[in-house]
Amino acid sequence: MYTTIESYAAATGTSDATASRRLKGVAYRIPSRERGRRYYHLAAAIQTLKAKEIDSGAVKALAASVRDLFGHDLYVEPEALPLAREFAEWLPTEAMRDRLRAAQNAFVVGVSDSRMCTPTIVRNLPPLRELFALCPPVLAWVLTGGADKMARMSHAQTAEVKMEFTHKGAVDKVAFASPDGGQVLTASGPGEERECGVEVVIIDVGAGNVRWKLALNGAALRV
Repeated sequence: MYTTIESYAAATGTSDATASRRLKGVAYRIPSRERGRRYYHLAAAIQTLKAKEIDSGAVKALAASVRDLFGHDLYVEPEALPLAREFAEWLPTEAMRDRLRAAQNAFVVGVSDSRMCTPTIVRNLPPLRELFALCPPVLAWVLTGGADKMARMSHAQTAEVKMEFTHKGAVDKVAFASPDGGQVLTASGPGEERECGVEVVIIDVGAGNVRWKLALNGAALRV
């Protein structure tokens, strides 16, 4: 995801000259047919923001202006790995860092369980895990669950909550149920609270309603 000097200036309320000065040391791309316009990676651009700009919503404004130059590819370029590491270290809250680590771990598990898990991929999983932070579609939204019985779908950068669902027990399984992220699957198991039973739901994110649900109470599980 890439932004321009003009978009940066608009998001921060600064001049184009100030934006250009801040982004001077940031690597950029010039897409074909863009007449020399420079595009800076979002993960690098947000690291140049001032604290007061972050507090006033500059990250969200900047993220809303980005352009995806490489589609859904996990694009590997010379500065990508250092940038991914710098971005992970820059994340301002532990909650954001936890979400990133959870997403990276899920990526490794998903690749390991897939047909694409060749010896070459296995050897390169550590750097691919780090590069995952720069792949636009996979970190746009993060699906989480926990002991608070809530399944949540939130934006990785702005923490905006797009979907919430309350289970009867602790949520211990979450997954995207469709390639486009339009449906999510969440589940709670009996664990120590066997009276809660098992509950599995598939939710239409856009409509916000339950598309499919399976529920077994504690008595049924003990039979």
